Amino acid sequence: MDVPSQIASELLRTLDKPTILFAGAGVGKRANLMDWHEYMEYLAVTAANYEVETAGLIRKRTGQDRLPEAARLFKICSDIPEGERRRAAGYFAVSFRSSYGAE
Repeated sequence: MDVPSQIASELLRTLDKPTILFAGAGVGKRANLMDWHEYMEYLAVTAANYEVETAGLIRKRTGQDRLPEAARLFKICSDIPEGERRRAAGYFAVSFRSSYGAE
């Protein structure tokens, strides 16, 4: 197994637990993933379907470069169904699977 596949496999195993991953700037872009601001907007759009106020706060924190707080707002919003939270949070795992063929 090559190094990117090993990293992807380890990441997927880690994501089976409650996890938020933040990596250095540019890491995701090299793997054709959204950057963190784009990902927070993705979470805000998802949150807006359930609670507009949370989406607004996610955007506000993102605009202040307080990305961990923005992600936490999404994670703790009780109006977003658990399955929807997991689907949105699993964006990176799905992208790693498709990019690196991780199992």
